Amino acid sequence: MTGLPHILSRFGNRIDLIDPTPAQVDFAEIAETLARVYRWTGAAKYDVSVAWHTIIGVEIARWQKLEWAIPHWLLHDAHEARIGDIATPVAKAIAISVASVMGDAHLSDEAADGIAELKFAHDFAIHKAAHLPLPDKAMHEAVRKIDQIALMTERRDYLPDPPETWLALEDIPRHHRVLGPPLSPGVCAERLLQLFRHHLPVFTGASATDFDASKLASSQAASGRASSGASGQQESAHAQTRSNRHG
Repeated sequence: MTGLPHILSRFGNRIDLIDPTPAQVDFAEIAETLARVYRWTGAAKYDVSVAWHTIIGVEIARWQKLEWAIPHWLLHDAHEARIGDIATPVAKAIAISVASVMGDAHLSDEAADGIAELKFAHDFAIHKAAHLPLPDKAMHEAVRKIDQIALMTERRDYLPDPPETWLALEDIPRHHRVLGPPLSPGVCAERLLQLFRHHLPVFTGASATDFDASKLASSQAASGRASSGASGQQESAHAQTRSNRHG
């Protein structure tokens, strides 16, 4: 669409901001860019990039037995390679400012919807390029859980002590491991690209039908039960062997 706003990407490609296409998606470029887009509006103790946040989330997904959500988790912030990390308080402030300028408080919701629509346009193009369907409700909830744990863990380890608590999120668990300083941008980008190549169907050849959240969760639960059952049977056999030896 001629005349609409666009940006020049890290690799020198034109990215249409309003009407992005899958053809404009380069996952190596996304990894490189996310490694240089910083969370918390740059106000953390370290340079906490979106790529580092995504890498942390993969570890949390494994800890929470949500491995089946990793492909969608990897792309949940990928649009920020194009439009930046719009912090939640900033998005709210933009919406309130738009309503104030227009003289209509109801327009704050419409402004928020505009930001959400912009994100969705890029999410749609990126998921299509990854051959990954957009997340259904169950997948969205799994990704949200990973994101909230990552958020509160990063807050604990990377932000100054806050003057007030985040009451709505205080019950969210933190990762048991204290996070050290983030990896350098170059290493983060390389690590994130490796994760893309290991999990995204455009690289693995997985079918879109392989990403039904309810089936994936059930399959993983069944696998866990089978593993637990096999472990229990093995322990019983070992106990019987010990008993025979001492009988």
